[in-house]
Amino acid sequence: MLPILTHFPSPLPPPRTYKMKFTAAAVFATFATAAVAHKHPHKKLRAADFPNLETIMFHFPEGGLDSTRGKRSLADNNVADMNGLFNTVSNRVQSGYNTGNFIMANGDSTILAVGSYKGSEGTCASSSTMLSTDDLNGEIKCVEDNASCVLDGENERRGMRVRGTGSGTLILRALTIVKGSASSGGGAYIQSGAIVDVELCIFSNNRVTSSDYGGGAIFVSSSAGTVNVYGTSFYGNITPLGDGDDIYVYGSSPTITIHNTCPTPYSSNTPIQGKTRMRIV
Repeated sequence: MLPILTHFPSPLPPPRTYKMKFTAAAVFATFATAAVAHKHPHKKLRAADFPNLETIMFHFPEGGLDSTRGKRSLADNNVADMNGLFNTVSNRVQSGYNTGNFIMANGDSTILAVGSYKGSEGTCASSSTMLSTDDLNGEIKCVEDNASCVLDGENERRGMRVRGTGSGTLILRALTIVKGSASSGGGAYIQSGAIVDVELCIFSNNRVTSSDYGGGAIFVSSSAGTVNVYGTSFYGNITPLGDGDDIYVYGSSPTITIHNTCPTPYSSNTPIQGKTRMRIV
């Protein structure tokens, strides 16, 4: 078992806030539009009513949204069932994988309601992986920080496959991935230069079915980039040969770091450090 928080602050911290800068002209135009609409509710507003409106530009450069965690989130996507989660997150187009509706854009957050998410209950039922992403970055997280959002592979399919994260980082936060099953990486398979932060998660009773590779919970491919693990626990994950039951890192190029600190806003807490069954080959 390796680092998990023993307690959480109560109540949970307030939602993250974002700061945007607007020009005075833009603010004036907003109020002016509202004033006209209130006084003349049936009047159809035209650009001619605001001669300076055409010069107003809302400009959000890359990284222009500052969150309290220093990470960028453009939109929140809330999901409450497997179909919603699959269609929001899964964007990989490849034979053997069902493809979702590409709702989550890079930089977005997808927020899961508390509950169990089973592959057999959604449109990914015929796929070997519950969620599969391709060059997607942002955050996939439980609405609560106690890992009460459960991705259940039902011993039939892998929990998640992450193939690259584009120019950003994919954060997996407060998710429990349980009973994932695959030939490698029963819980999660990370590859293709992906940069992934795993925060406050639980990997439990995931398994590998092939003796060729390990990683009952997480398999990090030789083509992967960087994986950071914070405050995450591993229980009962298995491989046929006991080969990296929890984490298997294939090749020397990926970097995986298991941190002895807790993520924001719990940085003042000290996690309990245990042993992770990890193999680097």
